[in-house]
Amino acid sequence: MKAVLANTLDGIDKDVWNSLVESNDGALSYDYLMAIEKSIICDYRYFYVLVHDSEDTLISVVPIFITKDFSLEGSVTNLYIKSICASIRRIFAKFMKERILFVGNCLSRGQIKTRDGYDSEAVLELILRKIDFLAEAEKIKLIVFKDFSENADSMSEFMRSKSYYKVYNFPGTCINLEVNSFDDYLSKMKSKRRQNIRYKIRRNEEDANIAYHVVDDYIGILDELYALYEKTYKKALVKFEKLNKDFFINLKKNLGDNVKVITAVLNGQIIGFALFICSGSYCTNLRVGLDYNHSNKYFVYYMLHYKNIEFAIQNGYHKLYLGQTSYSAKLEMGAELIPSVLYVRYRSNFLRNYMFYKMYDMTLRRYGGFPMTDG
Repeated sequence: MKAVLANTLDGIDKDVWNSLVESNDGALSYDYLMAIEKSIICDYRYFYVLVHDSEDTLISVVPIFITKDFSLEGSVTNLYIKSICASIRRIFAKFMKERILFVGNCLSRGQIKTRDGYDSEAVLELILRKIDFLAEAEKIKLIVFKDFSENADSMSEFMRSKSYYKVYNFPGTCINLEVNSFDDYLSKMKSKRRQNIRYKIRRNEEDANIAYHVVDDYIGILDELYALYEKTYKKALVKFEKLNKDFFINLKKNLGDNVKVITAVLNGQIIGFALFICSGSYCTNLRVGLDYNHSNKYFVYYMLHYKNIEFAIQNGYHKLYLGQTSYSAKLEMGAELIPSVLYVRYRSNFLRNYMFYKMYDMTLRRYGGFPMTDG
């Protein structure tokens, strides 16, 4: 086997790449990753590790992205900690900022896809060597495997043997939708949650004449959508990458009818939207944008998700992924937490690696503001 490093998806056979990806893994599909690559999000640079067997058959793929200045307190919800970092940064501009090599998709869960029948540890060994080579060439000290599944026990043991430490991160959320209708979905929930959802729907219908539409081609209203996205991004306590308009355009160009928007319209004005993609039997909600002058009063955030759930059920999708943060709202909708971990390595001596791990793990646990998944 051998591993090679590519800095673009151009030149990689789309069908061969997708043959490694299950139909439900839309966020690892060639078209989705190409939409990200072409959009030049933030300062990210993209790479891909490709592993071939002795007959030059592609047997494993993993996306990588490198950040120029990543703020390590980005995942902290404590405003006091954020303000301290901002104050210190006025004097020391690089405080709590690192160049990081992330392994995984910048906008989704991390995965390494390997064909059945191959030694996964041998493949991972080759991938780690190529990652170290890239980190050395780029003079990057911090490597992070982003949002990987906690359930891969064998991977955890192997990563620890390679001086990577496991850190719990924001869990994902997912709603199982193997039901026949929205009413059927509600009937399977606890009575208190069911009552809360029906109350929000009733209040929304009684208090405002808001129309909700599933929009296939949203490019004509992109300016309105993006303005709402920016408002929501600025208000968020947890901030990572900020998307640009090119991402919305490239997403539609590459995924076609598999990407849609649900809009909330009040008196002819869009006051909220939810952007989501469909792949196989899964839907994934990517981003929400809200006009906060109306959204809280009329439960627009919740209604957009209810409409997303309704769409998924009506079109035969069995799972709806809702991403990270806003846990109380998502748990009320019946979402389950999906444990998520980071594998972190500081490329220096053992003590500095261990101290960095302990500091980052403690900060996330104390100030991250997310439900822990290990009790």
